[in-house]
Amino acid sequence: MVAGSLLWVVLFGSKFLVLESVDLVFGDQVSLGGFLSVSVLIIMLLLARTAVRRLLRA
Repeated sequence: MVAGSLLWVVLFGSKFLVLESVDLVFGDQVSLGGFLSVSVLIIMLLLARTAVRRLLRA
């Protein structure tokens, strides 16, 4: 249970790291919106990853 929760936190946090890296590299050329839209984007990326894993496992 703890390991799964920690893994989820790492996966969630890594999306912020990737988005921050994109911001550092491209600066104002990329605009993703505010906190809410970026949070929704991160959640959708996690859900898509889960769906693909389930699809490939079946």
